[in-house]
This record gives sequence, C-alpha cells and structure tokens, in this order.
Amino acid sequence: IASAVPELLVALNRAIERNAQEVVTRLETRLDQFITWTDKLPVPVCIREAASARGLQLGPHAIPAGSEQERVVSELREWFKPWLADVQRECKHA
Repeated sequence: IASAVPELLVALNRAIERNAQEVVTRLETRLDQFITWTDKLPVPVCIREAASARGLQLGPHAIPAGSEQERVVSELREWFKPWLADVQRECKHA
C-alpha cells in the first residue's frame, strides 16, 4: 500500500510517533478505505491501478482481467483520484 499512497503511510507514522491520536484515527480510516479495495481486487492489481492513477507508467497486468474485474478496476479508478486528493490534503496537515 505504501507503493500506492506513500504520503498516507508517512503521515500515519509521524502521527503515531507524536502520539496524535485524533490524526492517527483519521488516517487509519483513510488506510482502511483503501484496504477495502483489496477485498474486491487482487492486491497487486489494486496497487498497480492506484499507482497508475497517480500517473506512473506501468505495463499490463500479469494476467488479463475478466469483465467483472475490469468493472471493479473502473470503479477503483473513479473512486481513487478524488479520494487521493482528499488524502493528500489531510496528510499535509497531519
């Protein structure tokens, strides 16, 4: 997950070190939101799609996706960008 949203894990670690429990709780909620997608997609697919949505140039997945997986990937892409913008804003103030 740190490959997909490194700023979230860094901010969470810093909040833990400062014992800023309110910030930890908020960032853990964000982390859990992302982890939920790994229940819907294979973890490598989820991470790669998130990294791709960040603009990283990646090759194709090791195994071609079926139509159901493609539908879920499309939902992830639609969800991820606004979610990431919110996370990045929160991490700057964490």
